[in-house]
Amino acid sequence: MTTARAPSHSAGLVVALMLVTSAAAFGIFASADYQSSLMALAGIGVGALILYKPILGVLVLVLSIPVENIVWVAGQFTATRVLGVSVAMAWMLRKLVLKESWKPVISTSFFLASILLLAMIMASQLWAPAPLRVRSGTIQMVQMIVLGLLVIDVSGSWERLDLIIKALVVGALAAALMTQFQSATGAIRAGDEIAGGVNSTALVVLTIVPFGFYLFRSQQHTLWKLIGLGYVGVASLAVLQMLSRLNLLLLPLVVGGMVVASFRGRTARGWLVALLIGGTVGAIQFTPWEALSKRSETIIPYIMDTVAPTDRSQPMSGRGYHLRIGLEIAADHPIIGAGYNNYGVLFRDDYQFRVHRRDKLYRSSRSPHSSHIGMLADLGIIGASLWLFVLGTGLVAVIKVLRRTKSRPATPTYAMAQAIFAGLLLHIFAYGWYSPNQREKILWILLGLAVAASQLANGFGTANRELDLPTKTGSL
Repeated sequence: MTTARAPSHSAGLVVALMLVTSAAAFGIFASADYQSSLMALAGIGVGALILYKPILGVLVLVLSIPVENIVWVAGQFTATRVLGVSVAMAWMLRKLVLKESWKPVISTSFFLASILLLAMIMASQLWAPAPLRVRSGTIQMVQMIVLGLLVIDVSGSWERLDLIIKALVVGALAAALMTQFQSATGAIRAGDEIAGGVNSTALVVLTIVPFGFYLFRSQQHTLWKLIGLGYVGVASLAVLQMLSRLNLLLLPLVVGGMVVASFRGRTARGWLVALLIGGTVGAIQFTPWEALSKRSETIIPYIMDTVAPTDRSQPMSGRGYHLRIGLEIAADHPIIGAGYNNYGVLFRDDYQFRVHRRDKLYRSSRSPHSSHIGMLADLGIIGASLWLFVLGTGLVAVIKVLRRTKSRPATPTYAMAQAIFAGLLLHIFAYGWYSPNQREKILWILLGLAVAASQLANGFGTANRELDLPTKTGSL
């Protein structure tokens, strides 16, 4: 990836200017909102830091994503979003000031697919009934794409990929422990307002479970093995406590699949035994069995009412109805869609009055509850194909790494690729049908990790071109 260079005097000047700006910003914000002042300073500080060590800014950002909804700035933006904007701006400024190559970013299929999708989104303003919603959706999509590109660019070695994964696991461990606290106190439903709502928190926590397996399969230090092992146990319990139906179905598949992969990899089999014993004890002791039993009883009826309702005279499930309207919008706008991010207003103002079997009158703008169907409704066949192209670039990239390393299943690189692959499978084949996950930062991090790993496997990096992680972590 980009060749490491010592910060120049130009970079130092930029940092000095940012510090002066921070002093001015502090003076302005302090009189109005101390929290905004602190967050503005933190954002500028991280921005200055990334000019010298881009990977450090990314690590801080990644660490905050699983607990994004914990801290808000002025009640409008999450601290993670403010931090992300600061990191992205500082990263691009550094690239310009130090005249670093953009090749690691623009030479990827991921970049091409993302630019094409973004162009389609922006063009949809021309035919969307609510063009302002296209603009807000475009801004959000730009942020997601930049996040993926940022991960690709700063991941100059296997060591850095390893550090990003560790930051993800530590942040997700905090989210899982917060879920435990919420479950114990019963103040609100476990998992709410951590990485988002309950379903979003469960999505993030479960997505990162394969990386817990990676840690105790690959690390030289016992502490990281214990963190990985502990995360798998705590996260599994957190998913059970959040009672998110899809994630309850996916949990045994994810854990079971990773156990089999780890066993076949001939690594950490003793740790697997410890996980099974500890997990069994923890499940018996802390699982809310009564609530879980009641929730489980609703899963099959809910699925049937969503995809194959038996009584067509009765209202559909809420999720099924939202998906059906998405398909109706797509049928009316099959080629180019109705306009990005316009599903919600079309649902509220038009289609709920035309499509029968709603369960209630919806007065607010709605979500399609699926990125795949949402893209089909908003951007038609063209846009949905571009969306699948973006996802496919990540999947193909990590499959290439798996093929290159399959003859050495005990290596850390193979374990890392398996974890990335498992996360992408979740998002493409499960969450893509269940939630508008193009808005989920964890998905774009996974895509960035996949592409970065593929580049490293092809020898495109500044250091550590071997496929095995070193015994000791090198410099950043």
